[in-house]
Amino acid sequence: FFSPTPMMHMEIRVHSGWGFDPTCDPYVKITAGSHMWKTNYKQKTSNPVWEEGQSFQVKPGEQVLFEVKDQNRSGQATLVGHAYIQVPPTLAAPEQRDLPLVEGRGTIRVSLQSKDRSSSPAAHPVPGPVSHNHSPGPSAPVMGGDPNATLNEGTTQEGIAYKCLSKGSGSILWLKMPMGTEVRCEPGAMVAFNGHTELISSKREGGFFAGWNRGLAGEAARMTTWGAKTGPGELYLTSSKCMAAIHLDGSTEWFLEKGGFLACTGNIQIGSKSQGFSAGLASNEGFSQVHVTGRGTVFMEANGLVHGIQVAAGESLSVDNGNLAAWPCNQKYKMESAAKSGWTSWKSGEGYVCRFTGPALVYIHGGHYTPPPR
Repeated sequence: FFSPTPMMHMEIRVHSGWGFDPTCDPYVKITAGSHMWKTNYKQKTSNPVWEEGQSFQVKPGEQVLFEVKDQNRSGQATLVGHAYIQVPPTLAAPEQRDLPLVEGRGTIRVSLQSKDRSSSPAAHPVPGPVSHNHSPGPSAPVMGGDPNATLNEGTTQEGIAYKCLSKGSGSILWLKMPMGTEVRCEPGAMVAFNGHTELISSKREGGFFAGWNRGLAGEAARMTTWGAKTGPGELYLTSSKCMAAIHLDGSTEWFLEKGGFLACTGNIQIGSKSQGFSAGLASNEGFSQVHVTGRGTVFMEANGLVHGIQVAAGESLSVDNGNLAAWPCNQKYKMESAAKSGWTSWKSGEGYVCRFTGPALVYIHGGHYTPPPR
């Protein structure tokens, strides 16, 4: 007998947003199945705080649409941008997500919480207070907030759900693509795909010199494109390293460590760029780095687990020169000894570090360790 997909009672709460045009009066409209609801609008603000929510009946796996609109009191509201989430199969605890807007500017913070009677209070603790101090600065990815919230699981600006199924050697990246979306990746990274997914092309993007330029940063000259053509696609990619995702809004160019690119969505462009003679000479990162531009999500690979660190204005962060994963191109660092004494740095095995000064967002990775001299 046919067994219909069970419905879930889920509260969707819109907390706040940031990065909007300061002249707009933003509100959020949510569409879940045949149900629609919207928040109140906030007058002329780039960082609105709503703290409003509504309960919906949803099916696991279906997509929920969030539309941010500008309340135009002289006529019809105009669309600022939109984002999607996919309803999870289960919701054992409240989930908070930062959603970058597609075809728009800004990010909204939402949370999901199951309201089914079978859910016990112990399984669903009340979320703590949400911070609204969203000031990531010009060098931060559009995700805002916690830089590690969507490193291993989340949804891209195009509505592609992703999850790193394992961490470490032999990692697998699972991608669920709405029909019509595409993913570009390093050739040979594919493990499996479903019947709605097709291999579209494998070519030198930008021609011979662009491919040669990527080769300087340890990347393949060719890029492989996969697309969901006839329905929701599923694609599995692999790497011998750890994986992580960062979301870019197109306003800032980024460096990845040499050989750090795996896949991307949107209009991301991959090339190479010199980080300067002194930095290239003293750091383990080399002269040519992976250069990332455009808007979308980049899936990077690193020799160890990736962790993002927000550096506050006036503060500093020193990173071992073999453990940088990603950093903004406009965020310069200074090479210096780990200790004030170069002799002490050499004896300890720490050597040189890359010193960043905030505000900054820097991604580091584990996996690099050199024992000190005996």
